Amino acid sequence: MNSSPLWEHFHQIFVNNSQQQFVSCNECKTLLAFTSTNGTNNLKSHLNSCSRTTAQLNDSNQTTVHEFYSSTKKIKISKKIKLSVVQACTEFSALDARAFDTMKGYGFQNLAQVLFDAGRSFANSSIQVQDVLPHPTTISRNVGRMYEQSKAQLIKICEKIKSFCIVVDSWTEEFTGINYCGIALRFIDDNHRLLSFILGCYAYDAPSHSAMHFRAFVDSKLNEYNLQLDSSKFVVCDNEVKMLAAFRDNCTRIGCSDHYLNKQLQHAFESTEIHTNKNTIEKVNCATGQNVFFHVKKIVTHVRRPHRQQHLSMKLQIYSETRFNGAMSMLDIFRNVFYELPMVLTNTKFMDNYNLIDKQALDDICHFLQPFGEVTEALSEDQRPSLHRVIPLRQCLIIKCEITEEDSIAIAELKLFI
Repeated sequence: MNSSPLWEHFHQIFVNNSQQQFVSCNECKTLLAFTSTNGTNNLKSHLNSCSRTTAQLNDSNQTTVHEFYSSTKKIKISKKIKLSVVQACTEFSALDARAFDTMKGYGFQNLAQVLFDAGRSFANSSIQVQDVLPHPTTISRNVGRMYEQSKAQLIKICEKIKSFCIVVDSWTEEFTGINYCGIALRFIDDNHRLLSFILGCYAYDAPSHSAMHFRAFVDSKLNEYNLQLDSSKFVVCDNEVKMLAAFRDNCTRIGCSDHYLNKQLQHAFESTEIHTNKNTIEKVNCATGQNVFFHVKKIVTHVRRPHRQQHLSMKLQIYSETRFNGAMSMLDIFRNVFYELPMVLTNTKFMDNYNLIDKQALDDICHFLQPFGEVTEALSEDQRPSLHRVIPLRQCLIIKCEITEEDSIAIAELKLFI
């Protein structure tokens, strides 16, 4: 049956892998009845009358402009197609346990576009998507190849860099106990664009955590990209003692403003005293704010564990010990659902913590912390340089911390310390 030349212009219809008694014209998409007993006469008649096929046969070797340029005319997508895409995306999120934001990611959209383009090139075939998608093993093997290619390209770029800045951080994974060191590269290109590259998130395997070994570890990773630190190169890191010692020489170290703000706020809400230097200890007199913070954190931790927050209008959030600015979100969300909490705390000992929270003090603290959150976000800009904004924003916070007669005890204590 398929030996006839007519089948170059038609394809058979299958539903659930079952052949139907219909065929479709590849050009005009018209459905025609077909059975093996009736033969192909009706297909031949349609082929002779199909204007699209006739035009193609008469000028099959002529290259069209669409092969060189895609149309700029926007195609109106039918509501039916949109609904089917929404349905497929919903099923993808549910069946594969993927976040809803996955569809917004560049990687997913690029994959969808590539599959869409592949589908257009196979418009005349009933190809299955399983025939196009690679095996997971193939993908995993390709990751290494792509990494090596990207690294080789970045090494060539680094050879032309005259001045640069690296951002260095280290941390310990809570559950595995593995230590990591992250290094990012930032520089301005010839077109005055700020470019950022993550060189790597490396498992820290140096002999010890001393400043000397840490600096040697960072230098070894930079050498892989033919980069070397000297007095004209900059290093942005936190203000911990190890970092201060590791990058004291042969580079220009810049303390991270975000880290400083985070630590200062963390001390205000969690510490009773701090070491300002080797021989000086400063008392932290923020008892009122710390009392509110203690009870809020205790309730949030309790509500999140048994998943009781499904009864709340907003999801309570806990913060990371290494990123204290998340505590501002924790307090703000807690304030918004404050009057909903009794229904999830009734008949628990945590109602005592709830009753000890001064709602007005909580509101004042959240209002006071708002500028700190805005400054932290502004200084975390990753598309434009932000060093020039440090001093003006610091001065802005200093002004916000001036004590006034209207300040409550909690706010006055926080302003005095910060």
